[in-house]
Amino acid sequence: DALEMDFGGEVFTTVFDKGLLDSVCVSQSLLVELTLLGANRSVQNVKQYLHEVYRVLKRTGTFICISHDNKRHTQYLKTAGLEWESIDILKVYKPTLA
Repeated sequence: DALEMDFGGEVFTTVFDKGLLDSVCVSQSLLVELTLLGANRSVQNVKQYLHEVYRVLKRTGTFICISHDNKRHTQYLKTAGLEWESIDILKVYKPTLA
């Protein structure tokens, strides 16, 4: 369960996320359309997930998140009440074939 990881604090030098944050955020988008209460719970889940990632990362650790929606995720990273040293966004473009 990514919202309640069974690891101690500051265990990992790297946490790699490929799609989990996207899944939680997609769920949030759907819940916004369905119920305000559900949307609030989903936002809480996003924040809880990020707090767990932060908790299990070593002080000098790196969180790598591969995502299609960096604007929304950057907003969550900045507003989750966590003190990330830096947030770097790298965009990888689809190569053009000649």
